[in-house]
Amino acid sequence: MLSTEKINIYKKHSGNIDSWARLYENKYERKAMNDDDWGVIDSFIQDIQLIEREMASKNYEEKVLNRIKKLCDSQETIDALYALAKPKPKKKWFTFWK
Repeated sequence: MLSTEKINIYKKHSGNIDSWARLYENKYERKAMNDDDWGVIDSFIQDIQLIEREMASKNYEEKVLNRIKKLCDSQETIDALYALAKPKPKKKWFTFWK
C-alpha cells in the first residue's frame, strides 16, 4: 500500500533508488518502504505520463487507474503521485536577451 509518506521519501531522493538504498544513517526511511514500493511508484509515474500524453489505450488507462486506486491509501496519496509525475520545467542556463 502506497502512502503520502512513501511518495515523499521517493521525492526526497528524486526517484534515485541508489540514493535511497545506500541510506544507512536514516533507518526510518529504509523501514518505511521497500524495493517493491519504489518500483510501483516508478511504474505509476511512467503510466501516468503515458496517459497524460495520450499514448495509452483507454483499456490500459482504466487498468492503471484501478490499480492506482487499489494500491494508494488515500486521495491525497493519489494527488501526490500525479504531482510527482508532472514534467519539471527545464532550467535555462542563460539568456541572450530578455
